[in-house]
Amino acid sequence: MRLGVFLRSRNVSSPPESARCLVLDLKMCCKPLKIIEIPRELDGVSKISLIALKLAPLGIHGIVVSRIGLEGFRAAREYGLRIYRFTGSIEDLEHALEAGVFEEIDESKIDNRCPCCALNKHVKTT
Repeated sequence: MRLGVFLRSRNVSSPPESARCLVLDLKMCCKPLKIIEIPRELDGVSKISLIALKLAPLGIHGIVVSRIGLEGFRAAREYGLRIYRFTGSIEDLEHALEAGVFEEIDESKIDNRCPCCALNKHVKTT
């Protein structure tokens, strides 16, 4: 399985805060396949769209974020991406992936405070 990991410095981040996306292949012991620099001025939804389109040829299965809002969640799902939540450094993530310990996010687990929406509207699902 291949995952795009949104990063800010060495930490997993939300799409709006991210500066790059690291592509990991879990079958190759989390070996990085590619690093994509992301323009900082883009909003979270645009960053998700950019990554989904750039990584489609690599057969990406999902993204890893520290948090995601409703608009970002919907954008990722439109591209057929699974969404996983992890908080910590890329090194910690690699250990968690090897152990199979990370959380897949569904619509009931989005972060209502996340700035991932292009218009800064946040919708509560509960």
